[in-house]
Amino acid sequence: MIKSKIKIHDKFSIVIDITYDKIFKRKKSKYTTITYLFFPNSLNVNHKTYPSTKFYNDVRLFIKYDTPNYNLSDINIGERSLLQNLTKNTRKFIKNRSEKNRSRFKDQVKMFAATFCSLLREETYLLIRAKELSANKIDAYLGKNTLILSDFRELVEIINNSSIKDKDKDVVFYADEHISNVMEVQLMKLYNHLKNKKKSDEKLTAVVKLIDGEQNYKKEKVYDSPKDKNINPEDLLYKRNQLKKYIESVFFLNQEIRKDGAVFEQSILALAAGLAMVFSTGKMALHIQETG
Repeated sequence: MIKSKIKIHDKFSIVIDITYDKIFKRKKSKYTTITYLFFPNSLNVNHKTYPSTKFYNDVRLFIKYDTPNYNLSDINIGERSLLQNLTKNTRKFIKNRSEKNRSRFKDQVKMFAATFCSLLREETYLLIRAKELSANKIDAYLGKNTLILSDFRELVEIINNSSIKDKDKDVVFYADEHISNVMEVQLMKLYNHLKNKKKSDEKLTAVVKLIDGEQNYKKEKVYDSPKDKNINPEDLLYKRNQLKKYIESVFFLNQEIRKDGAVFEQSILALAAGLAMVFSTGKMALHIQETG
């Protein structure tokens, strides 16, 4: 385990994050995690007010991979880059629409979108937190993102013009919309930061140009946008959260959670059922003996 943290998710739930390092080369690795939760008496949480059965019903376990080790500079450059892998698998799926190719295509789309958005947030954060924000850094940031978007959206058009099923095209459209949402938000954060720092109008104009470009792109593709006054803000936020969950689902693994003592509990139940059968059989034999 390399790090762990606990945070409040909302007024009804908390999140415990535990990150493990990849220390095994085998496909399967076993981890044992023991978690103790202590509640002060002032919270009035005890076995009467919150029984263990209710607790285990409320627990949700999610296991996910960390974002792949890329940076924005090489996510679309090189034969082994995410975008190149996505392009290869897309063309392969268009030619041969087997279930295996379809599954790989979907995973690659989600992988690229989730990784790009994660790196975009990270790089925007580092840019804003930098002590000295030079014009060259801003230009490099805007240039990289513009190039990545352009390359990805060329692939979006290839898929849109292909004859694959609409439900398969939707995977790419969802990814494209999610990327556009994240790009717009991060550019707005950068714009506000540059404005507060009183950076040159030239740089502010460059950021605004990209923001306007994303908003026009949303309108062209009929993606939901905050500028659309007919959309309820709560509905927009809900849809964006659902898109994020859908795209990032590629990192989540299937898992089974069982409370401690489950095997023992099952054994007790089996033993009780067995004893019940023994007593029932004995009672029946005794009854036959008495009446026979």
